[in-house]
Order: sequence, then structure tokens, then C-alpha cells
Amino acid sequence: MNKLLLACFLLSCFYPQAYAKDMQQTCLSVQEILPEGIQLTAPPKLVEMAGLPEFCQINGKMDGYIGFETRLPLQKWNGKFMMAGCGGLCGDVVADKTGYSNSINFAVARGYAATAHDSGHSGKSSGRDWIEEDPIQLDYWAYQSIPAVAELSKQLVANFYGKKAKQNYFAGCSNGGRMGFIAAQRYPDLFDGIAAGGSIIDWTLNSGLYGAWVMQHLHLPNGVSRFSPDNIELLRQEVIAQCDSLDGVKDQVVSNPQACQLDFSKLSCSNQNETDCFNDNQIEHVKAVYAGVTDKTGKKLFTGVPYGSEQLWSIWWLGNGKQAGWGALASQSFQNMLYKQPIGHSVDIHSIDVVDNLQALQNGDLARVGNAVNLDLSQIEKNKTKFFIYHGWADPLIPPGRTVEYYQQAYAQSQDKQAFTDNIRMFMVPGNGHCWEQKGVAPDLFDPLMVLEDWVEKGQAPYKVVTYENEVGKGDNTRLLCPFPQQAQYKGKGDIKSHKNYQCK
Repeated sequence: MNKLLLACFLLSCFYPQAYAKDMQQTCLSVQEILPEGIQLTAPPKLVEMAGLPEFCQINGKMDGYIGFETRLPLQKWNGKFMMAGCGGLCGDVVADKTGYSNSINFAVARGYAATAHDSGHSGKSSGRDWIEEDPIQLDYWAYQSIPAVAELSKQLVANFYGKKAKQNYFAGCSNGGRMGFIAAQRYPDLFDGIAAGGSIIDWTLNSGLYGAWVMQHLHLPNGVSRFSPDNIELLRQEVIAQCDSLDGVKDQVVSNPQACQLDFSKLSCSNQNETDCFNDNQIEHVKAVYAGVTDKTGKKLFTGVPYGSEQLWSIWWLGNGKQAGWGALASQSFQNMLYKQPIGHSVDIHSIDVVDNLQALQNGDLARVGNAVNLDLSQIEKNKTKFFIYHGWADPLIPPGRTVEYYQQAYAQSQDKQAFTDNIRMFMVPGNGHCWEQKGVAPDLFDPLMVLEDWVEKGQAPYKVVTYENEVGKGDNTRLLCPFPQQAQYKGKGDIKSHKNYQCK
């Protein structure tokens, strides 16, 4: 019997008990309906997990490279599919990742069929050994895994349920966000809706230029931080003191870091007797971090660390004395690859002029395969695919200024401004760091899939997004997000911790 007909027969309209039994049998004999190019790496199994509907779990490899896990709800499938992105350089299938960043369980909980994947290799998310072992894997990570996982997953869903998914979505953050941009730019008809957050769209410049610049200015040549934890806390407090109220509300959050113009003299040891201060050398280095990468003429080449992100510098860049920051490890790994260092050897980042590599980083092979900076989104507009972009204003790892720059340039280039805003919108998230990896300094939780569902299925373009502190949809401490370039403004009365007392302007 034809595989698809077999699946349809098994999914015929039986009574619920018989239906459930046949779905279970279909799962356990899933080998019969596997699309070509998929090899199982473990026996399929039925899984009952707290907070999730019973699902069929399928683990395998695609094309001999891409490890994946697909979860297929049995009785409670909502008729839709979601593919997750993966963070950093990927390298692992993290199907049980919590939250909304490169995760699938939040979708499975709502009845979605969903797939997590490793992008085509095994390895550390900040490492580069796998690229040296088999260069083909770089292309999978950069762009080829996106259509491969999506198409094969959609076929598997159709074979399992006997019908195609009504809607197909993508949701990713960080590198997963870059994947979302790649999908929008290269494969605009692959999904009905794409949610891309904290996206490292300029992978080579972010890693090779910005990352090295930050490390040179935050670290001494011996790798030790130029700044003590007390320095960083003093800096954070001064940024809040000078820039918190720029949005009209004092709430310990820098809601518009691009409007912040810090008076560094307030931090200078020459202006105070306290030992807890910044010497002139430290001030010059911290100024450079905020200002961004510049050449010898002072021309700005890449955006800087945003004001209001100081509390996250230790996690991503400075480390804690025992463990290096993830960004420092990833940037070092990128430089080792760029300078073709043998495995086990590292280039001294303080010995290089990061600007010397600008052309190679912008136009080289790594940029060609990995960057997602094509400003032409006309095919997204034509296909009416909904592209939801978001980025934390307090992200020191992937600075939000680059995403803002891209969005402004793409909008300016668009030949149909109405079609652009009908299908592409960006929301900046005050107080949010990098992809919810750490709790934000303001309520910053929302479900990106819900935004896409309303947009795709109900035709309701997002004119606002409400964020929550601990759990989406619950609690009184909320904030209002507005489509860029609008900002949330306080109405002048009522609780400043309720989104209801703000409006988009």
C-alpha cells in the first residue's frame, strides 16, 4: 500500500479511542511513512510529559548530516507546524529547551507539530572544530539546513496525519533569528510566518569586528577584565541616573538607549575622592565600547554596546573569574577560524587590528554563506509572508543598533512602503537582554507564535505587543511594545507598571 494512503487509512474517522490507538500504532511503525532522506537514530516512541499533550517523538538525521527531533501530538494536533532555530553555532538537538528562544515545547503545548535540529553537525555552540573537520557542514549551518529541515518536516507531518499542515511557522532567536532572516531573504515562501529575535544578521562583522573590538576594550592583553564588578555596577547606576527618565518615566530601565548621551565625567576619579570610580584609561575604553567600532579617521564601522545592558556584560563578555563569557569564547573561536589557526591554537586578539579585516569580513566566503544582510524583502511582500522582527534594547552580545539599521535601510529601499509595513514589522524590547537567556530588567516575556497566529490567521497586524514579567498572560507587571519607530509613552496617570497606561506614539 502507498505510504501516504496507509497514513490516511490509519487516520480515518474512527471513534476517539480507536483513533488514538491507530495514531499510537502509526508512531511506533513510523518507518513506514518516513520521507526519503531521513534515517532514524532512535526508535520512535510515545511520550507523555507534564504540560504537553501526548506526542510521537521521532529522532533522526537528514541528508546524513542534520540531527533532528520532531514531536507530533496525537489527538490534540492543532493542524499546524513550527520549526525552531538554534543558537550560536548550534551543534546539538535541544528539544527540551525551555522558554520561547529556539524552543519547541511552548508550541507543542498548544498542539503544534514541531521540529528542533542541530543545523547539520555536532559540537559546542561556541566552537569551530566541526568546520575544520568537514567544511560542507558550514553551508548546512549557514543556510542549507533551513529548507532541508522545513521541507522534510512538513512532508513527515503530512505523512503522519494524512494531510498537510494548515500553517507553517518558524521561530528563532540569536543565530536562530539569523536563520529567520535567511528564510525571509532566500526562501520567502517556505513559511507563512517568521519570528526572528536578537538576530546576528551580520555574523562576520558581529563576531569578527564587534566581538574583537569589545574584547580589546573590556579585557587587558592577559585576558583579565579592565573593570571590577564594582566598576560595572557604578557604571550601570550612572547610566540609569542619566538615561532612565528619557522616556518620561523613572523605572530603572533605559527604554531608548539611542537617545542616551552619557556624561562620563560623573564617573571620573579626578572628580571625586572615592576609590570606586573610573580612571582616565578605563573611561576611554568604556567610551569605545559604547561608541562602536571606528577606523583611524573616526568613521563608524559597526554599532556599539547599548546603554542599559551593563548588568549583562559579565555573562556575555567579562566572565565571572572562573568561566569566560560566552561572547568572548565565540569571538575567540571566530578569530581562530578567520586567521586559520590549527585546532588547539589561538590568535592573540589584542595583537590584531580588527579594522584590517573589514573587507574580508564584509565580502569574503564566510559573509557570503552566513550573513543575512540582503535588504531586498520584496518577495516577502509579494508572498505576503508575515515577518516579525524583535530585539532586546539591552542586548550586549548582538547589539540592537545593527538590527535597527537594517530595518531602516530595508524600509527605505522598499518600492512599496504599504506592502512592507503590512508584512514586515519590528518591535524593540526595553530591558530585554539576549533572547531571554537572562531575566530582563523589565517585563519582557511574550509568545512570538501568538503574534504570528493573529497576523497570519486572523489578518491582525501587530500594532502592539504586551510583555509580562514571569509568565505570558499572567501578572500585573506588564509593558507595552510598539512597532518601530513608535515608542510606548506614559499617559500621565495610573500605575507605571501596567501596559494599559501607555500608548504608542
